Amino acid sequence: MKELRIVYVEDDENDVMLLRHVLRKAGVNIPIQHLPDGERAIEYLSGRGKYRDRDRFPLPHLILMDIKMPGRDGLSVLKWIRSQPELCGTVVIVFSSSDLDSDVRHAYECGANSYLVKPNGLESQMSLVRALQSFWVEHNQFAPPRRSSRDHVGEKAPSFNIQHPEKLQTTSSSIKA
Repeated sequence: MKELRIVYVEDDENDVMLLRHVLRKAGVNIPIQHLPDGERAIEYLSGRGKYRDRDRFPLPHLILMDIKMPGRDGLSVLKWIRSQPELCGTVVIVFSSSDLDSDVRHAYECGANSYLVKPNGLESQMSLVRALQSFWVEHNQFAPPRRSSRDHVGEKAPSFNIQHPEKLQTTSSSIKA
């Protein structure tokens, strides 16, 4: 993997600054793409609007997501992510202040890969960041991204001559490797 890509969906700017500070302090050099709400998350993940350029806004390997946000909440975004074929292998970690059993259960029912309660105190936060790095960055194998049909807009779909299987060949020269 070239570089781990993480998207953090969080409406509280203080939590975003704190996570970035803790990452730096813990010596974890992973860039974080911040999205302030559920609507921006869906725009980003679907490549709409200003997020259309996948070179600048690539799909993430991992999404950290708060669940309690104004507008479209994290659980509805999680349901949407799990309904998108090109995102089905994306790791989604719910990162919430809530430790209510009902929130935890609902997050897993919606397809969360993990549920983490935001810790209090700098040492606890650094410990959590190091654990995240150890498991998700150093040990986990992420699913390779699926190619979206949007990746091929304007390209002619390859066609195959199957009348004579021994002469199987493509008839389109626009196939990308």
